[in-house]
Amino acid sequence: MHVNLLPTVSDEHRFKLEQHVQRHDAITQPILSPCGGFTTTYTSLCEYYDVVPRSEILWDMDFVLPANRVLEFQLKELDHPVSAQELKPYLEALNFNSYFKTFSCRNMKLEKETLMSIADIFKTNSSLTTLVLSGVGATRDFFIQFATNAISNKNIALTKIDFSNNPIDSTQAMKTLSSYLESTPCELSSLDFSHCGINSKSLASFFTQLISNPKLVETLTHLDFSYNSVENASSALSLFLAKPTHLKKLILSGAGVDLDTILLSLDRGCPHLETLDLSYNKFPRETISMEKFLQFSSSYNDLQFSNCNLLPETVRVLIRSINTNKKISNVALNISGNSLELLGANLLSFLLRDFTNITSLDVSDNNFSDEGMAYFAEGLLLNTTLKELKMGKNFSRGSQKPEERKQAVELISKVIRCSSIPLESIKLEGGKDKLETDIIPIINALGSNSRLTHLDISNHSFGDRGALALSRALQINRSLKNLLWDSNGVSAEALNFVREGASRSDSLQIMQLPWVDMSRLNDKEKLGEFFLGVCNSKHNMYNSTPKTSAHLEDFLPEKFRSNKKMTPEQVAILTDVEHHDAIVTGLNELKGETLREFQGRVETEMKGLSAELAPIIDDFQRKAVRELLDKAEVHFSAVPDRGEVGTNLESIIKSDCKDISSGILSRIMNEQVGEEIVNEVTRTRRQ
Repeated sequence: MHVNLLPTVSDEHRFKLEQHVQRHDAITQPILSPCGGFTTTYTSLCEYYDVVPRSEILWDMDFVLPANRVLEFQLKELDHPVSAQELKPYLEALNFNSYFKTFSCRNMKLEKETLMSIADIFKTNSSLTTLVLSGVGATRDFFIQFATNAISNKNIALTKIDFSNNPIDSTQAMKTLSSYLESTPCELSSLDFSHCGINSKSLASFFTQLISNPKLVETLTHLDFSYNSVENASSALSLFLAKPTHLKKLILSGAGVDLDTILLSLDRGCPHLETLDLSYNKFPRETISMEKFLQFSSSYNDLQFSNCNLLPETVRVLIRSINTNKKISNVALNISGNSLELLGANLLSFLLRDFTNITSLDVSDNNFSDEGMAYFAEGLLLNTTLKELKMGKNFSRGSQKPEERKQAVELISKVIRCSSIPLESIKLEGGKDKLETDIIPIINALGSNSRLTHLDISNHSFGDRGALALSRALQINRSLKNLLWDSNGVSAEALNFVREGASRSDSLQIMQLPWVDMSRLNDKEKLGEFFLGVCNSKHNMYNSTPKTSAHLEDFLPEKFRSNKKMTPEQVAILTDVEHHDAIVTGLNELKGETLREFQGRVETEMKGLSAELAPIIDDFQRKAVRELLDKAEVHFSAVPDRGEVGTNLESIIKSDCKDISSGILSRIMNEQVGEEIVNEVTRTRRQ
């Protein structure tokens, strides 16, 4: 039965209203165009807001991103500067977009209007599963707006949230965020609120409300609240952790947590925990709760206890507890920066001999001294489990006892030469304890090592003598794949020593250019020779280097960053570096293009030759058959009905002759002859 709900509306108008609804339904059907029809929506919104569409956005969305099936929407990829008004239609186009799965923006300060536009995306979007807004300057208003919109969106799909490095110093913001997390229907797996400056009171309320969402307790696998004031909120956090969770990664570094309270909860409620980072927290003198966790937990494999003021006795308890746990294997243990000094080095020397399941150890920056490093190396000689070792910044500073330094270096050299030790990676970078030329025996030991794949000997100021030793070692070593050796005070000529040695290595794959050393040099002629050698290298080992001088700061020590101005000569050198880096890329592209062109020409010529050879082979087969039949006729002269015998014989001979068509011949010529020609032409002779 039809009920007229609008008696005052004429049939004509009612018909139009129904037609309008039908047209709207048609419009909302999926749009089969690049990136879920992003450019169509974007250009329409640009017209609405009277903004000129940016050509690079249209190009990327229609061609670049779909070609590589990129599902991450990265705000930082735009050509900046971009005004908030220009960003508005760009961001609003995501409101109903179903193509992108991740929204990401890191270390880029955003205007308040832009942040509000991002918050509004989550009022309607139902496809974004990951949100990363790290270091964007988001404050109270953004977080309240985001949480309010997310609560109202019943189809929100977020499962991973990263709000790290933003000042969330508002109780109201945390309360709204916790309300969202308490009610979200999504299976959240990752939360990162590190470096947000959140106070204990807000965190206590936040952790309490997390418990109210049973789904969140079951699905959360990654939780990071490092560098917030968790201390007085430790009880509330422990209540959450005591629930039966699936947490795999817990990061609480620098959070001032009550470790006894937290560790007791981990033992009860986190049976799947793999990574535990408690760095920069003060360990209690009583370690019963830690012992229990390390002895009986069956899943951890990454323990970060750096800069925790650990005492040597505490380290002994930790390592013994790990060794007695038979349920775990391949554990990575970080106890760096704890000032263990000589006593700790001596203790570790004995503990190393009994390792059963620790395969990665970081003891760097513990002030072992030269004598302590000798003790530590003696323990390494009897260790059978370690594959990765970080032990830099542990020698004596300004050593006054050369015999102790010599003994430590000799023992470490022996560790590297020993074939029974499973070490594959050694990080031996210097700090204020530079070895200078004393490190040369360690470098020479590489020549007889067959296991080591990664080595870091940067910042030791070993100069040209060390560089020459490194060049020779690289030519002999057959296992090293990754090498770091910057900040060693080498000359431009020494750069060429190492570059030449690296070019003759059969194994080396990555050797980052020594940018700090290069920035100090003024010998443009030798630097030019070095970069020409890089350009002509048969390896791609130099690909992981900074691309512009703007990126160089990320690779420099603090004293060389922008707070210290470079000289005009250094700026000129860096400009040359960028120029030569561009040459490397250009030459590689040109080489590839030329090779493809050459292969095409060879293939064409092979096809032509096969077309000429086909009739020759066919004519040869016919003549061969005729000659065989003529000779056979002499032998069959006494046989009656020779015609029938000859016909049968001709059929047998032809059936044994394979028909070689021009297509088969072309394939043989191209795949075998042509390929061999290309290989011979492009083969490079070892220098």
